[in-house]
Amino acid sequence: ASIGDTIYWDRLLNPVLKRAALEGITVNEAAGDWGDLVTKTPPYGGYLRNSPWVTTVGGTSLAIGAQGQYLEEWPWAQTSTGLNKKGTAWKPAPPGASDYYFEGGGGVTRVAEPWYQKGVVSGNVVDGVAKRVGPDVSMEADCFVGGYPEGYYEPTGPTSAGGTWYTRPFCGTSMASPMFTALEANLLQERHGLGLGFANPTLYGLYGSLAFHQVTSTPLGAGVSTGVIITPAT
Repeated sequence: ASIGDTIYWDRLLNPVLKRAALEGITVNEAAGDWGDLVTKTPPYGGYLRNSPWVTTVGGTSLAIGAQGQYLEEWPWAQTSTGLNKKGTAWKPAPPGASDYYFEGGGGVTRVAEPWYQKGVVSGNVVDGVAKRVGPDVSMEADCFVGGYPEGYYEPTGPTSAGGTWYTRPFCGTSMASPMFTALEANLLQERHGLGLGFANPTLYGLYGSLAFHQVTSTPLGAGVSTGVIITPAT
């Protein structure tokens, strides 16, 4: 999708999303898995929806201990490297080269800062005007650390009479967004069906509380980096 396509769809969807919010319906959307590759000047957020009426869900890399306890969490933005043919050194040197597909979307949108972000977000002023930023919330999205098995059917032939079932890891913000939706569904059950309404004002109202973890690039401290080693299948 181009920038023009994104703005076009935003204009079509915004009235629908606004009506949903006014009717107490919250709509979640994956923030995207391509970082801000659409444009970097200003740092507009890739395919991020230019709407204040949707909850954009980003991705993180989550570390869980042997007892199921929360350890650390990083923004989902991965680089990769591999061993050389002799197996004696990494090529390229760690942290390796960036794979832009494995990078949660986020940044500054082209619409004005909504009321629920005022006094909470920062770094969102472009040409003297405060803008909406996203994602609004994030969950585990790392393809190497986690992921769910996904089954899909690939038909063959013009009539799709034959085909093969495949399985693969399902991850990215395409996994984080439905997981967050499932969390909201569980909350609805706990509330015996009492609706949540448009979620964003509540989410930003909980900023700084124990309801969320503040995710940074250095959860283990400045200068400490981490990595995941993937071994070949045997």
